[in-house]
Amino acid sequence: MSNARREKRRATMRYAAIYTPVEEGGYVVTFPMLPGLVTEGNTLAGARRMAAEAVAGYVESLLRDGLPIPKDATRVEAVEVHVAMPATIAAARRNAKISDEDMEDIRDARRAKAEAKRKGTVTWELLKSELGL
Repeated sequence: MSNARREKRRATMRYAAIYTPVEEGGYVVTFPMLPGLVTEGNTLAGARRMAAEAVAGYVESLLRDGLPIPKDATRVEAVEVHVAMPATIAAARRNAKISDEDMEDIRDARRAKAEAKRKGTVTWELLKSELGL
């Protein structure tokens, strides 16, 4: 038997993956069409690598067990919504339950903005970027 016949055929498959950032850093990856399959990575690039390995292993195990390989017809789209936002920071704080520490950061940013405008030395855009707003 020739080497060509002994080699396995390779197929390219595509599955939708959902990359969800986690508080402690990194991403958790889930796959709507592959129930129970979850992986993670410390970075988006790492999560993508882990996702590819996880899907390959999942599909290979289905093949070994003689089970059908799901076709992914998942359609991923962004949904745009328009939401009425509170008119004031106080209302936003009540609705979003902003912490006292975050409220103090907002107040500091407001004071810094007012001071910069008074002095005319710093642009608001620069100040926002420096404060991460």
